Amino acid sequence: MKKTGVCPKCGSKDVKENQLGGMNAMWAGRIYRCEECGFSEIWSTKQHRRQLNVVLGLIILLPLIMIGFMMWTLG
Repeated sequence: MKKTGVCPKCGSKDVKENQLGGMNAMWAGRIYRCEECGFSEIWSTKQHRRQLNVVLGLIILLPLIMIGFMMWTLG
């Protein structure tokens, strides 16, 4: 669907990339949806997964670093 622009379910050429914001779109990848029947495909690339791993790493590491720093300064 991404490459051909044609829905494999109904054959419609009215295929668009969802422009959803927020974390759900980031976790899923690029979502292509047929406007005619609602069929969707999710595409994820290696680059997308690498970026996601960096974000997850920061989400986990930054609070731990902050807690460690607070314990070091107060202790």
